[in-house]
Amino acid sequence: ATCMRTMMGASAAMAWTLAVLWTLGREVQASAGSLDRMRGVHPSDVGLYSGGQFACKDGSKTFHIDRFNDDYCDCVDGSDEPGTNACRNGKFYCKNYGHQAKTIYASFVDDGICDCCDGSDEWSGKVTCENSCLKLGEEKRKEAEKMAEAAKNGFETRISYIREASKRMKEWSEELHEQKEALPPVDKELEILEQRIEVAEKVEKEKRAAERAAMPEQPPVEDEVKPSEKQTTENVDFEREDEENMHDEATNDEDVEDHEKMESEEELDPEELGRRVASRWTTDEAAAGSSHDWDDDHSDEDADHEDEDYSQEDYDYDHDYDADDDGAYLDDANDLDGVDGGDDANDGSGFYLEDDEVDPVGAPRSLSVRALWTNTLDALKTLPSLVKKMLSSPSPATLVAEDSRGLDALKKEEKDLQRKKKQLEQRINELTQWLEADYGVEREFLPLKDKCFSTKVEKYTYEVCPFKDAKQKEGHGSTQLGKWSGFSDNYHGMSFTNGQHCWQGPNRSLKVKLACGEKEEVTKIEEPSRCEYVGVFVTPAACSASFVAHSLKVHEEAEAAAQLASMHEEL
Repeated sequence: ATCMRTMMGASAAMAWTLAVLWTLGREVQASAGSLDRMRGVHPSDVGLYSGGQFACKDGSKTFHIDRFNDDYCDCVDGSDEPGTNACRNGKFYCKNYGHQAKTIYASFVDDGICDCCDGSDEWSGKVTCENSCLKLGEEKRKEAEKMAEAAKNGFETRISYIREASKRMKEWSEELHEQKEALPPVDKELEILEQRIEVAEKVEKEKRAAERAAMPEQPPVEDEVKPSEKQTTENVDFEREDEENMHDEATNDEDVEDHEKMESEEELDPEELGRRVASRWTTDEAAAGSSHDWDDDHSDEDADHEDEDYSQEDYDYDHDYDADDDGAYLDDANDLDGVDGGDDANDGSGFYLEDDEVDPVGAPRSLSVRALWTNTLDALKTLPSLVKKMLSSPSPATLVAEDSRGLDALKKEEKDLQRKKKQLEQRINELTQWLEADYGVEREFLPLKDKCFSTKVEKYTYEVCPFKDAKQKEGHGSTQLGKWSGFSDNYHGMSFTNGQHCWQGPNRSLKVKLACGEKEEVTKIEEPSRCEYVGVFVTPAACSASFVAHSLKVHEEAEAAAQLASMHEEL
């Protein structure tokens, strides 16, 4: 009996134990079923499936909870089958503890391909998916940490860019003010100078007109005559004029007495007659020659005068001639010879003879020696003052040259002022354009002005110059991808349009996406469409405060995901 009681007690205890185990099994099964039922549900949608019934998200139908995730599509929007591939338009949520959660199409569920790093999308066991979330999460965390550090440093550089932009804008503004103030004085000076030039041109024109009027008229020279021909022509003209003079004297009743005297003089011996003729035709060069030659000739004449009886007229001539003070005539004659120059001699009457020239018939050229001497004397008396005036006064050519030099100086000054004015106006326009240009919200992109950045992709080198243009280079050749057309996408991009025409296509263009970084660099250039290029340009100017906050948030989320993954692994 005791054994029976013991056995009965053991049986009761065993039954109780079995009942407890059965109860626990039902609870575990219920819990597992609940977990399976919530497979693929986004955390924000858990409340939709927590009751005894659920409704489609589009509100079209309501079902019992048993029809949720039962591998049969009841809702048109597929919201009743997030954890199966029954509804092709359903969405499956990958928790991916330790990495970044994501949502995939329900059609990818249980298709034999691991789409979630935790393998939750292949729950049927057709394939075994390794949980790589921790590894990927660590890489993501490091990348997020690096990005957050670059964003922070880039933001500091951006602040310096803004300060630099403010400084340059101030300098440009001050220079613009200075250039604008410098322009009116130049305009005024130009106005005054133009008036001076106008007056100078008028004065010069009047001077030249007066000089032309004062200068003797010169016969037109049609052809250049050789020296020998010119001399021959002059001699013929002189002979013709001589003959006319002699004819006039011979036929003039008032000169009959002189003509008779001339005839009496012809009765003189040939030597004396020759001396008198030679004296009449003595050239200016001989008269203005060295003092030695003149003294010799004068001595000879004095010797001859001692043997000859001169008439009163001859005496008067010699007396008037010798009355010239201290050989002033010789000085004037020398000066005259220096002015006229050349080998021809002038006797004051307009006739020119070569040295030792004689009449072809051996006779004097004039029938009235006295008349010719008188005319010569009168001409010689006026020559000293004429020569002195010619030597002391500048020639008309000199006056014109001096005036021209003055006018040229004024015109050169005018040209310099016009060049200065043009430079001022160009600088004013340039500064105005710079000050009015768009350099970003806080002018953070201004320091990139006049700079170019390039990258090499295969055989091409791509060059991006903000505020100017973009080019594609190969060897020594260059193709323009576009000219600067401004910012795009709320200062998250740059546009370069109207580039070189593409054969049988549009004009080339380039759209650049701006990315935050510690330094400027072109990281990517592609041509997704013919002659339409896209690229990525990294610059600290793109590191805005909002981007820095976003990058810090991503880094924090990566850190939190890594900690959660560690806790999940421990469990």
